[in-house]
Amino acid sequence: MNEAMTFKPADLSRSIFASMGLAGEENPLEIDKSPGRELFFLIDGFGQFIFDEFQAEIPTIASFEEFTRLNAHFPSTTVTNLTSIGTGRYPCDHGMVGYTMRIPWSQPGTPALLNGLKWDERIDPLTWQAVPTLFERARSQGFDVSHIASARYEGSGFTRAALRGPKYLSASSDDEIMVALQSATSSESRRSYLQAPEFGLQLITEWSMLVRKWSSEREIT
Repeated sequence: MNEAMTFKPADLSRSIFASMGLAGEENPLEIDKSPGRELFFLIDGFGQFIFDEFQAEIPTIASFEEFTRLNAHFPSTTVTNLTSIGTGRYPCDHGMVGYTMRIPWSQPGTPALLNGLKWDERIDPLTWQAVPTLFERARSQGFDVSHIASARYEGSGFTRAALRGPKYLSASSDDEIMVALQSATSSESRRSYLQAPEFGLQLITEWSMLVRKWSSEREIT
């Protein structure tokens, strides 16, 4: 791996899937061949400055061996970066270029901007973001793919645009997350382990709100 290169979240997700044997995908991070089961644990808003400030409070994460650092896609919003993770493509390819985006066909008197997280029922997510996701491609090749996140995001316009394809397992509390993780790696899944590669996306979004609050308070003080 070229250490001088700058890698992005899209490079990580597609490298993981490529290491698992997803046909037609590149492995820019040169990740070793996967044993067949992977978990992508993502905490929205958890940047390097948070890690540096609070690593004493997160000893498990702090103890992980560092593979490489990633720089967020520009702009560094949830909408843009989660779509890049879901598709394995850069914003210039998938078109989710910000938290809000102009609706080209909007008429006078109607909203002219699409809020990527709240969405708009007039907008078809599959038309707005038409690039197939890594999850869709993996499932079509026989992968067992799960997405664990809060129930309120299941079936949302943004989820269908950026992260469509996996089996959605709703979980908000710590206990619910553990149950969902156990479900994603159930005995039935383990029996098919050698036949079907398994990928899980664990998405923690509540952290981003705490980060914004903490960052604003730190700037004020």
